[in-house]
Parts: sequence; structure tokens; C-alpha cells
Amino acid sequence: MMKIKVNTIGLIFLVAGFFLILLGMLFDSPQFYTYVTLVYWVIGVVYSLLDIRHNFPLFSYNVGFFFFLLGGYFIDFLKEGNFSYFLDSSAPASDNAVKHTCFCLMLTSVVINATYIAFSKKKDYVTKVRIDNNTSKVFILRKILVLLLVLTYACDLYCSITDMIFVRSVSYRDSMMYLSNTSVIIVSLSSLYYILLFIYWATLPPKWPTIISILSLILTGTFNLIAGDRGGFISSCLVICYFILFRNKFGLCDIVIKKKVVFVAILLIPFVMHGLQAISYIRNNQDYEENVVDGMASFIYTQGGSVRIIAEGYDLDAEINDLVGGKRSFTFGEIKRYMKSNIFTRVLTGESKSLRTIEDAQSGESFQQSYGYILSPYAYFRQVGGGSTYIAEVYYDGGYIFLCIFNLFIVFLLLKMGSGGSNSIIGNAIMFNIIRFIPLLPRGIAFKWFTDTFAIQNLIVFLAVWLFLHEKSTNKAPKIYNTSDNTYEDKK
Repeated sequence: MMKIKVNTIGLIFLVAGFFLILLGMLFDSPQFYTYVTLVYWVIGVVYSLLDIRHNFPLFSYNVGFFFFLLGGYFIDFLKEGNFSYFLDSSAPASDNAVKHTCFCLMLTSVVINATYIAFSKKKDYVTKVRIDNNTSKVFILRKILVLLLVLTYACDLYCSITDMIFVRSVSYRDSMMYLSNTSVIIVSLSSLYYILLFIYWATLPPKWPTIISILSLILTGTFNLIAGDRGGFISSCLVICYFILFRNKFGLCDIVIKKKVVFVAILLIPFVMHGLQAISYIRNNQDYEENVVDGMASFIYTQGGSVRIIAEGYDLDAEINDLVGGKRSFTFGEIKRYMKSNIFTRVLTGESKSLRTIEDAQSGESFQQSYGYILSPYAYFRQVGGGSTYIAEVYYDGGYIFLCIFNLFIVFLLLKMGSGGSNSIIGNAIMFNIIRFIPLLPRGIAFKWFTDTFAIQNLIVFLAVWLFLHEKSTNKAPKIYNTSDNTYEDKK
């Protein structure tokens, strides 16, 4: 029977955290909730940095948690001494909604950070990793993947450039009102780029092909950034860091993130925030004249606006419930929506991709669309969404208990990705793809990471790779891939 090892310090944090939650329920104070949230966020970040190689997924989540939920209203609270941040909205939040929101953030911060620390364990890695039992086929697989990557990357690059040109011509906001006229074949091939890249990375390729693949990803991310997709660019940078640390854990230290690079990156953070805030203006053809300090503050203030969704959703509960007729399943609705609207289903039914409709808002399958419609029907039909956050979705479906359970599931994902590294190329590729969505999860749809990772086209690719690697071979002895010098040897 497997024994579960518990980190004593983490267990203390967890017990103390739930005590603070119970104490907070007695105080009923958003100020108290906020300070507890910040304390456990700091604990999680410090713990991550002490062993970033293993705890990078937790660090990534906390990056998103701060910028999309905690940072904006907390900094404003320190400055103003109140929660007026929640009033700066088209639907100013009630006092109860503010308390509810701060309580949700406290519950999330405590559960994720304390539980992660309590059940995390360092894994010792060796320089030899058995990869799918047949290393000779891995080399052949790499060559096939390179050919496919050239094709799919060209399609993805084409889509990125055309999107950038279009957004620059009509503005980011107005571009939402149009459907892409790019060939469905090109779009379909471009959708395979990420998963093929992550499978290629999972084979632990040599240094220079790896560097080329990383630079290629940065290039398309840059075009997407210019087009206004700031979140996608940041998540791409984080997944690159995760992959480099992943290689390092198995003895491949030909590509490393040096301390000097980390130090310079920290110094550049204010300038990066300033630049990202400038892009939010430029993408809508607006002038931007703020200095670096004001730009950084403005970036944190505006990015943290996702926290208002939790409060506004709480106040609009009755209206949303009436809209969907009391039938809602926002948490798992993304999976239902994908099954009905994926490219294969559309081909079979003859339906084409469409803009938002009233039926979408009434379906009860998307909090983002139901909430967006109630918040502003005019903006909704102009394809300007109100946004979403998994915290609001999960709370709607099952209250605080369900939110606690879902956060525990997130902890499981973070621990699994933190332990990192299996004998399965497909398993590692899945981890690379999921990590793309972890920093965006606090402002995103609860199961978007699932529908993207296990999309039908990806499953077909996974199956093809698995069949290729597990085809019967005349080699009786499995091979062991030596990651330190890119050679392999027979297992005796």
C-alpha cells in the first residue's frame, strides 16, 4: 500500500490556513481575507523560488494569480485604504460581493499554496531516462516531427502575421467582430503546431535544434503580441522556461537559465510591464504617453480587473440564473461546447464557425458568455466579452466547497508537473501543453487546458506516435537514452 509523505512545514501552513479561514468567517472582513491571501501567496512564491526547478508550475500559477486577481485591487487598497477598486466598473460591486470575492481569493491562495507545500517532494533525477523502450525509433520520430513542424509552423506563422496585419488595420477590439477568412486547411494545420513541438521537445533533442525551435516559438509569439495577445506571449515564455528546467533535471545542461539572466530579467520587469501596457493602447489605435513607473502601475491595475468578474458575477447571480433557465454547468460546459463545436463536428454537420449568439448565452455552458450578455448585451453582440475566471465558474456550480475541491485538483496538476519527467514522450508533451494554460488559469475558463490538450486532432497525433513507438521490433533489449551525451546503450 502506497504511503503518502507529508511535508511537516506545509502541513502546519495548511492547518493554520484553515484556522485563519474559520477565523475570517467570524470577522467577516475583506481586509482580513486580503492580508491572509497575500501572506499565503508570498509563502507560495518563496517556496517556489527555493527550488524553482521542481516548483516552476506553482510559481507560474502564482504569477497569474497576482497579475489577474490579487495585484490590482490590493495595490489600490494600500493606496486608497478601501475597496473602491470594485466600484470602478460598469456594474459596481456590492459590499457582500466584495466580501465574497476576497473570501474566494483567500480560500484559493491557502488551499493551493499550503496543500502544494504539504504534499510536494523533491525527486532525485539521474542522467539516464528510459524513453518508451525504443530509443532507435525516437531518432526516427524526431526526423518525422521536424518535417511536420516545418509545415505546421509555416501555417501558424502565416496565421500570426495575417492576424497582426488585420488587427493593426481595424484595432484589436473591432477585430473581434470578424471571422478569419484564412483557409480552414491552414488553420487546421497551424492548430497542430504546439502539440507537435511539445512531442519533439519531449524526445529531448540536441542543443541547436532545441534552440531553433525555441526561437521559432518566440517569433510567432512576438507577432501575436503585436496583434494584442499579451497573455499568449507570456505563457509561451513561461513554457520555454519550464522546458529548459525540465531538460536540466535530466542532466541536459547545454541550455541553462543563468543567474545573470534571471537578475537582468528581474530588473527588466518594470519595463516589460510598461511595454505590455503600451500594447493594450496601441492595439486599439490609441495614444500612450505614460512613463515607466505609471505604466507599470497602470498595467497591474488594469490586468487585475479579472477579480471584478467574481464580484460582478456574484451580484448578477439571479439575472444569470434566469437567463439560463436555472440550468447551468459552467465548469464542465467548456467540454460540452468543444464536443459540439470542434472542427470535426462542424465538418460532419456542415456548420461553420459563428460569432456569439443569444443561444450561446442561454445555453448555461459558458459563464463567460452568460455573464457577458447580462453585463452588457450591446458589448456582447459586438463580440467584446466580459471575461471569465475559473473561480467564478466553479463557485457558481457548487459554492465554496466545490471551489475548494477544484483547487485541490489544480494542486494535483501542479504537483504532477512539478515532479516532472516520465518514461512517456506523450505524457511529457501533455505536461508541456498544460503548463501553457496554468498562468492564464486565474483569468481563464476552468477546463480550457483540457479541451486544448485533448482536442481530437491531438489525440490522433498521440495515438499515431504511440503506435509508432510501440510497434513490434526485432530488438529484444530496450534501449536507454543517455541524455548527457545523446547516445544510447543496450540495457543489460
